[in-house]
Formats: sequence, structure tokens, C-alpha cells
Amino acid sequence: CPAYRGRGIAAYLTDRLVQRAFEAGCRVAYLGNAPNPRPVYERIGFTRISGAIMRCAAPGQEEVEADLHGSGQKTHVRETAWGDMPGVACLMGQGVDSLMVDYLRGLVSPRHVAPVRCVSNFTTTFYDVKAHGGRMLTLVGATAHRVLGFATLTPGPAPARDHTAVIDVVTHDHYVPQTPDLFDRILAEAKAMEVEVVQAWVATTDTRKADWLKNAGLQPLVTVPNALRVGDRSISAVLFQK
Repeated sequence: CPAYRGRGIAAYLTDRLVQRAFEAGCRVAYLGNAPNPRPVYERIGFTRISGAIMRCAAPGQEEVEADLHGSGQKTHVRETAWGDMPGVACLMGQGVDSLMVDYLRGLVSPRHVAPVRCVSNFTTTFYDVKAHGGRMLTLVGATAHRVLGFATLTPGPAPARDHTAVIDVVTHDHYVPQTPDLFDRILAEAKAMEVEVVQAWVATTDTRKADWLKNAGLQPLVTVPNALRVGDRSISAVLFQK
């Protein structure tokens, strides 16, 4: 309500929620907020990582992500669940090697460009994949919702393109060796759904992802100049197909 703005109510409510989460054992909180000169969240301990992504760690947990994404964890791949939303926000907050985290949904790594979304990275991807009748898989670490990577399979619209699907995969830098496993699993999902044509879009700067696609049997079909606008740069993209 406009009449009650500027009185610290939002700061108080947000701070109480964050403190309640820390009391329950949570170690770090993320939120999305468009950059502005006087963000209320900075007054309660949040710092801006990049673009819309803000973060607040519990006392004594300032380096918590080093543990959450630490190398050497036993991993497995499972179907994505709603409870993966915080883990995806945390993963996206760190930045990954690939410029495009999910091409179809326009998810970019904050390592390369300031993102415009934070928590909604998960909901945008999860709901869109579900709406198209697709699959989303999560690479899970040492605990149930420690997200180390994810893969998507998005079928084309029926009826003319329901025999095709677009795939994409991302992993934390410490778990790059597991990326081919995620590709294999998402391709197995496509086969189980009787998808006849699998495609993938890759920014020309993401050479390692292009190599993974080639190793998985996908071949480059066409390069689209200036397909992506990233900050003040125009970047081309390559369409792969199998």
C-alpha cells in the first residue's frame, strides 16, 4: 500500500524471514531484485552478486558455496523437483563456464553478463518445460537438493513439430566431467519419448559445450549470425541436430 511505503516494513518482514530460515538451519539466502540506488535488502545484510542476484549468508557461513559445490561429492541424476528451486538459484549465482545456461529460456551465466532474473530462473525453466510436455533432470550432490547441474528437454509444439525436441545442459565447473552423463541421460529421455529429431542451440563462444554435443552425436547444421544480444555484444549461435 503506497501510504505505508518507506517505513521499513519490507525490510523488517524480509529480515524476519531470513533469520527464521537461518534458525531452521539454512546457510544462505538468495533473492532477486533489480539494481537500484537504495535497495532495501542491503540494509539487512544482502549483497549484490551480479545483476538481479542478491545473497545473504548466515553468520559463520560466508564461504558456504565452496562447500555446497565442492569437488569430490558423490552425485546422481534424477528428475527435477520443486524443491530444487533454491539449489538452482545458488548454482546460477556462482556463474558457470557456459555463456548460455539454457538457450531457449535465455538464462545466462553471471560470469559473462549481469542476469535479469534470480529465483525465477528455476520457475521460468521448470514450468516452461512442463508446459511443453518435456523433461528436466538435476545433477544432485551430497544432499537431496544440492544442485550441481541440470538438463532440459523441450519438445516442439504439436502437431507439426512434436517429433522434435531441444536439449540443453549445464554443470558447475567442478562437475564438468559429469556433463556427458547428463547429455546421455537427457538423450535417453528423448528416445523414451520417441522423439525423432534432437536439436541444441549453442553460442559460438561456448566451444566446450559444442564439443560435448559433437561427442554425443549431434552435428552442426547452421550458424545464425548475431543470434544473441549479450550486453553490448552480438554473438552468433550454432544449431546442432541428431
